Amino acid sequence: MEDIAILHISQSFIIVNKRHDIAINTDKDEEMPELPVSVENQLKSRFPHLVNKNLVHSFHFCHRLDYSTSGVLAIALTKEAAKEAMLVFKNRLAFTSTILDFSRGHVDQEYTVINKGIGKDSREHFTHCMCTEDKGYCSFPRKAVTQIIVLQRGLYANSPATKVLLKPITGRRHQLRVHCNFIGHTVVGDYTHSNRRDLTPHRMFLRCLSFGLVCQA
Repeated sequence: MEDIAILHISQSFIIVNKRHDIAINTDKDEEMPELPVSVENQLKSRFPHLVNKNLVHSFHFCHRLDYSTSGVLAIALTKEAAKEAMLVFKNRLAFTSTILDFSRGHVDQEYTVINKGIGKDSREHFTHCMCTEDKGYCSFPRKAVTQIIVLQRGLYANSPATKVLLKPITGRRHQLRVHCNFIGHTVVGDYTHSNRRDLTPHRMFLRCLSFGLVCQA
């Protein structure tokens, strides 16, 4: 099993660099001869003594990154640390994240705030999709806010593209990808939210660069 890059480790947390196209965890399948590649199984292989047998997925994952998204991921090692971290995320206290994104086309405004609720795409054959609340097929939308800062405009594979920093104020599933699509600048390589048209890149170009997590644990 491929190893995982450890950015920081303490008595309370492990901070890892999740690679793209890997799940955070997977359901156990007794019929599988080998463990599927996931962050959970990478950590179990690297740190078997830190596995919490009382948890379904072995560790306290403080937040999520999409399967296709790479970057910084925090895992709590104690119940107390997990509780503190969850309160920080829930109350949006002392927490900011920076996501690097390459979007299709040239984003016009240097700074944009997108305030558009996100819910589940209820259309048939769109099981894993989310969408903005303005769509007639959007189910149970919840408030979602994202800040977008343009870093550079240029080309990707001879087509216009923009390098941007994204700051999610809320934390909805697929929020950044859906909001980029909403303003007409889908993330490069986002097969799901490009109506399955973006096929050529080897990965989706969305990466969590950093965040701040201040806890007492």
